[in-house]
Amino acid sequence: MVTIFTGPRGGSNDAPTAWGPLRHILQSDRGQVARSELEQRTMPTIDVISRANSEYLERIYQQYQADPRTVSPEWRAYFAGFEMGKTDGPARTDAGRTVPRSSADGRPRAHPDSIDPALSLTVELADLVHSYRELGHYVANLDPLGHNRPSHPLLELSEFGLRLADLDRRVGASTFLGPTDGTLRDLIAKLRTTYCGTIGVEYMDISNKQQRDWLQQRMEPILNQPQLTRDQRRWILEQIACAQGFEEYLHSRFVGHKRFSLEGGEALIPLLNTLVEHAAEQGVEEICMGMAHRGRLNVLAHVMHKPYEAILGEFEGRYSAPGNEEGDGDVKYHLGYSMDRVCESGRKIHLALGFNPSHLELVNPVIEGIVRGKQYHLGDTERTRVVPILIHGDAAF
Repeated sequence: MVTIFTGPRGGSNDAPTAWGPLRHILQSDRGQVARSELEQRTMPTIDVISRANSEYLERIYQQYQADPRTVSPEWRAYFAGFEMGKTDGPARTDAGRTVPRSSADGRPRAHPDSIDPALSLTVELADLVHSYRELGHYVANLDPLGHNRPSHPLLELSEFGLRLADLDRRVGASTFLGPTDGTLRDLIAKLRTTYCGTIGVEYMDISNKQQRDWLQQRMEPILNQPQLTRDQRRWILEQIACAQGFEEYLHSRFVGHKRFSLEGGEALIPLLNTLVEHAAEQGVEEICMGMAHRGRLNVLAHVMHKPYEAILGEFEGRYSAPGNEEGDGDVKYHLGYSMDRVCESGRKIHLALGFNPSHLELVNPVIEGIVRGKQYHLGDTERTRVVPILIHGDAAF
């Protein structure tokens, strides 16, 4: 689930100290957005939320309140974002009294007019980029019927204090990693190409910052449009053609049989095969997969390399599994499979697709437990030799 806004933390039990006013700003919604984006590009290496740094940070903030020009441009941009997210509620003093926030510590707060407009725009752009990273998938072009949502209310210009007249304004650098011509119009166009095209990416709820940065560094510079070689394109086309032909054959040969087709999602096959090939190159020895019904037969045929004869036999009531000769067995889209596969790099990798009942997500904790157990018995303390892949492909568009 994507968290759209992060609410304030803490409560009335927090000790009333001079850290209180600054903490209030740090925890505001817009302040958190500005902090998380600007910190990546301009801030010194410091964990500003840690209480161990509270005195250092409070001292710089008090200096900024007295005169913003006395602190570095990086800190000015940093605190400008917090001022924008600041509420008008009263501040608490050491004596427990509430006074107007502008005089809570006896020093005048920096007046909004003293904030450099360029720094204010920097904060707005950071908020804009963050919002597209977080919400862009909501308006991605994913509906095969063309009923896509054209916009999202939290991506409107007014949400960031911007207007249509600002579109051709030159905005300079932003936290977006892709190429732009320096105008707001082009920045938004590149953000929409990256996050609102035919690939939707939902990743900002990942708690590991290094993982989020890794994804951004690979998506944004190329606008989520990888440049593939001719051979790579042919390889992908062949797999999609095989996946589509398989579904068309089953549809014509076994009319009315329930099979949970992969039609419309055939790109899953080259995606999984790419994951397998790259995992083997990185030293992964085993992949355990769990998935719902949709596309399972195609994955069995074209990723797990289960023989066509076995799959077609199951449609005809013949089961190849030992001990199943006299029974009905399970329905074919519940069945699992395992095999050893030799990749193009020459490395061998073991693939296992877990059996799955009609409760579509039930297999997920089972796969996680299987992988954890295998890692334990292999002594895989780095968790890199056995990898889980969980797929849910049966969702409404």
